[in-house]
Amino acid sequence: MKTSLTAVAVAVAFAASAGMASAATYNFKELADGSAGESAYTTYSIGGIDFTATQNLDSGEEGDNGAEAAVVYLDAGNAGMGVCGYANNIGPNPESGANVCLNADGGGNSSDDSIQFEKEEILYLSATDGDVVLESIWVNYNHDRNSGEFDAWTWVIGGTTYTSADLIPDTLGDSGGADWRIDLGLIISDEPTSIWMTAGPNSYISAMSVSAVPLPAGGLLLLAGLGGLAALRRKRA
Repeated sequence: MKTSLTAVAVAVAFAASAGMASAATYNFKELADGSAGESAYTTYSIGGIDFTATQNLDSGEEGDNGAEAAVVYLDAGNAGMGVCGYANNIGPNPESGANVCLNADGGGNSSDDSIQFEKEEILYLSATDGDVVLESIWVNYNHDRNSGEFDAWTWVIGGTTYTSADLIPDTLGDSGGADWRIDLGLIISDEPTSIWMTAGPNSYISAMSVSAVPLPAGGLLLLAGLGGLAALRRKRA
């Protein structure tokens, strides 16, 4: 009996630790300033998440032509992840700060590399291999702040609105740029989750924190029970 109780305790501890997986943080500012360089992607994959993007270059103007495909952009110089209409190079550009974000049609409708609310630029997140939890994102307007005020800053993430009141000062690294954290606890599945701004200064996503989806309480108890039964059978044998 003592052996089986010990096994149950171990199983419970193991199950609890499995259900409380630690989060991993991915710093887009560091990636853009280092190993990835200033770079653009039709799909950017990291931390079990695929990022894609769209924008509306004529939003709010006569002749509005609706959403168009865009590239996910890693902007160097203390910025991070943004959106660009068109790039002259797709893929990593290691250790480079050279701009590869161009006008969408080579000289007509312009697009910056931040996330611009007036252009209705949207990032879409989809889990690549099973659901994950988007614990937090960090945002900044360390450069390319073209319009809007901080107090009017509004993000819509997974259908929920976050304002400047939800931003927690939490600077990443020692670059001197200001970052703010938004705590989410949002499950990302294979159905796209959107991130976009509806008001405020043009901005970048500095980083994100991702963890595994925790096991439900019933799953923990099941693991514990199976561990106890296995130990009891071994003792009887």
